[in-house]
Amino acid sequence: ESLCKICNQETMSLWINNLDGLSIWRCKTCDSALTFPIPEVTALEDHYSSTYYKENENIAVIERRRDESSAVFASLLDNLEALQGGRRVLDVGCSYGFFLDQARARGWDVKGLELGRPAAKFGRNQLGLDVFNGQLAELAQQSPEFDVITFWHVLEHVPDPHFNLTLAFEMLPVGGWIAIRVPNISSLSRLLLGKGWHWFLPHDHIHHLSPAGLATLVNRAGFETKYLTTQQGDYPYDLPACAGLSLIQAAGLAKIAKKSLKTETVIDEDLPQAAGEGYRLASTFLSICNRLNYIAHPLIKWLWRGNMGDEILVFAVKKTSAADMEERIE
Repeated sequence: ESLCKICNQETMSLWINNLDGLSIWRCKTCDSALTFPIPEVTALEDHYSSTYYKENENIAVIERRRDESSAVFASLLDNLEALQGGRRVLDVGCSYGFFLDQARARGWDVKGLELGRPAAKFGRNQLGLDVFNGQLAELAQQSPEFDVITFWHVLEHVPDPHFNLTLAFEMLPVGGWIAIRVPNISSLSRLLLGKGWHWFLPHDHIHHLSPAGLATLVNRAGFETKYLTTQQGDYPYDLPACAGLSLIQAAGLAKIAKKSLKTETVIDEDLPQAAGEGYRLASTFLSICNRLNYIAHPLIKWLWRGNMGDEILVFAVKKTSAADMEERIE
């Protein structure tokens, strides 16, 4: 338990005990964290095929997810198209395939990999995508070749992120790219919300990465980081709203935050549910906090540059071959 799977240093120690029945260990070297115990691969396959993604999911829910991600994926494709390289892309953990669908429309040669059977089935049958249902190690055995491999909110879900990045290294040519998005455990929102941070999902997120930890992980796999930043991420609120959530949580009104933000996140199941006048006041307060985003935007942008945004975004390139890497290690 003391060995960090991110930076490979034996500097892990217990940080949060009994978070929804699990514990969080944190590394003193790279500031990343790990949910313990780590689930078995077979348990993950069952989880993502029956709980995380469900058969016969409401099509309106799926389409809402497409709409919510459309602008983000368009921006990410703009970034990828600015890189020097080919246009063969593998999206690891492609979910329903919405990123690949946009990429294909822009002329990319696309392939997806998804562990959850319902999501992989949707991508194949409804969007006509080439989606492999399984683990990256299984796909790697087919010796496929890509120019870009993306990990959009995936590395936090896998038991061994380093192993997955080394597989990506082997599947890319020299000059190939990886692109990664993960939640940022060093974000200001996590500092404000503590155990109630919206990305603390212990049954889904095994790893909780920091910017320093992710940079180390990418380097350990043989890549050279060309761009690393933090940004707001997928959640529809930012610094003022997180400050509001922190106050609401402290007042014991966490369920209000869930309803007000219209997300699927339960901030803290142990806190009592508020009602009546308390609900109305807290909802109004949180709405005001969200509107303050416009005023606080310059400060928020400054925090992003200081690596305190909610999500980490990395682009890294393969500068050398696997054989050259082995020679350097020897």
